[in-house]
Amino acid sequence: MVAKRIAAAAAALIMSVTALSSCGNSIKNNEKSSSSSISETESTGSADSEAGTASEDEEAVPVYNDTNFENVNVPYVEYKKTYQAESGTLIGDTASVKKDRAFFKGDGYVSGATLDNWTLSFDLPESQFYNITVQTASDSAVNCRLYINGREVWIFRTANDGNFSEKNLENIWLEKGINEISIQSTDNLVDIDYVTIEANSDISVLNPNLDQAKLSNPKANYRAKALYQIICSNYGKQVLTAQHDTAGGTSESALVGQLTQKSPAIRAADIGGYTKQNTKDASKAIKYFEDGGLVAYDWYWIDPAADKNSVSYEVKNTNFDMKKAVPKPIEVPEQIVDEDGDGIPDEGTEPIPATTREAFTIEEMASWEDYQIEEYHNSGDISDECYYILKDIDKISAKLLKLQESGVPVIWRPLPVASNGLYWWGTDKDTYKWLWKLLYTRMTTYHGLNNLVWVWSAQNADWYVGDEYCDILSVDIYTDGNRNAQINTLLFLNNLCKTKPLAISECGNLPAIESILQEKAFWAYTALYTEPYFSAETGVLNSNKEEADKLAERFSEFYNNNYTITRDELPNLVDIAKSIRSEEKAAKKAAKKAKQKEQSDDDNGENTENVLEE
Repeated sequence: MVAKRIAAAAAALIMSVTALSSCGNSIKNNEKSSSSSISETESTGSADSEAGTASEDEEAVPVYNDTNFENVNVPYVEYKKTYQAESGTLIGDTASVKKDRAFFKGDGYVSGATLDNWTLSFDLPESQFYNITVQTASDSAVNCRLYINGREVWIFRTANDGNFSEKNLENIWLEKGINEISIQSTDNLVDIDYVTIEANSDISVLNPNLDQAKLSNPKANYRAKALYQIICSNYGKQVLTAQHDTAGGTSESALVGQLTQKSPAIRAADIGGYTKQNTKDASKAIKYFEDGGLVAYDWYWIDPAADKNSVSYEVKNTNFDMKKAVPKPIEVPEQIVDEDGDGIPDEGTEPIPATTREAFTIEEMASWEDYQIEEYHNSGDISDECYYILKDIDKISAKLLKLQESGVPVIWRPLPVASNGLYWWGTDKDTYKWLWKLLYTRMTTYHGLNNLVWVWSAQNADWYVGDEYCDILSVDIYTDGNRNAQINTLLFLNNLCKTKPLAISECGNLPAIESILQEKAFWAYTALYTEPYFSAETGVLNSNKEEADKLAERFSEFYNNNYTITRDELPNLVDIAKSIRSEEKAAKKAAKKAKQKEQSDDDNGENTENVLEE
């Protein structure tokens, strides 16, 4: 019944925004909801699958005009200046300048600063991105909130050793002219030594070019290549819209159509249920592709050892130990050198030291037939955990093969958000990398899944699987309503790999277009998650009409502007695949012809030399 209320609220919001619409640092942990309150069967009567189609008992949905945003030139003017805290303004006697701590800079430091008793003003030459460095000391670790012109922009935590140390905030937009800093710490326990403001050029020089980007799988089929080309060709210029649907349904993406008159360029869902039950989502994905959209799947991997009714993948709800899945190394004892076979070590030789070797390589395990998996499990050569993992990989591969056979390429994101430690596949980075490579190798070689564009989203540099095992780097961002474009997170990924597109694979709310432009944060796509985030972002269940209208207008604007791409604006993927095929064939033909000519020239050269010799 919740879905019906959402659909009804959506219809009301559409009518209420008609007049408005006709006018021209460390990454947060993932916060997934375990299930969605939207039911496909409950929503089909009130939300049509095609954008812009109203049910017979509803009034016609208005046509939304695009909002044309102007591109933003991100400036950079070199600037760096350090301001001593004691040069700021002290009000009253609760804050004071002290010299008790060692190694301070300047004439002292400010102790007991609050929002009301200490401020520091600085004059900037240009509106641009800056880094702010604050040197503080405290005898206990305390949280500090930094305010610019009365607005909180940063929370940092001090060390607890009593020594002065720096904390650095990167890429914050500050306006030209006089600005004012103030700091509030827990129980006013922090001492402030100085503040350094320095212009940052990271964003102004950001200019991604993925013209040469290639899929990691050399056998990727033409439709996967076409999908990747669509993603890469728009990267740095426009953002593909994306929406997560509850697995087995299309309620969210259908409601996007009702609210915006557009459909998401990408429909995402979780394929994890297929290892335990048949969620029947593949048919939804195929239909969305046939209607002109792109398809993405996550794999939130349900505990492989759990019974068929389980839906648990969080560490707190499972007992699955993935370290046990890795086959134990085989011990090779010390060996003598005995070439004549008399059982006596050969004269002048040293024994070969004892070593260990891999029981099975990833390549070996990835090639096993089903009967071999059974034999190795029955003989005890692989553990129960390894057995269940291999079985689940094969189950999911069967569903992805159905999509491949239907001509559907997939943006494929398995083992998401590993480094936060919430899920069983995220308890150890080395085992995670082993599992990823096993998964990748078995899917691409044994199962021949050549329709996948692989997305890595472990969110920590130490967990990166390497350029040869993924095609897109992504993050999940849940910011409690912060609509910044998260440029520092994009730069973090860009530092890991500059040759692949970067994406927001899940988010609790969409970034503002203005922020995307100002920060040059053109993510490949931004995928809004399902409930409760979808309703909060669209305002469909908001009881405050004014707030609901604003949310609905902003959501519609995200789908109706010149910097985001919706399903109707996508190029024809099948045509692109045919074009890539023709280009590759022509290139091979030209290369073959050039090689033949080179061989012919070599032969003619040899004949000429022979004639001269004679």
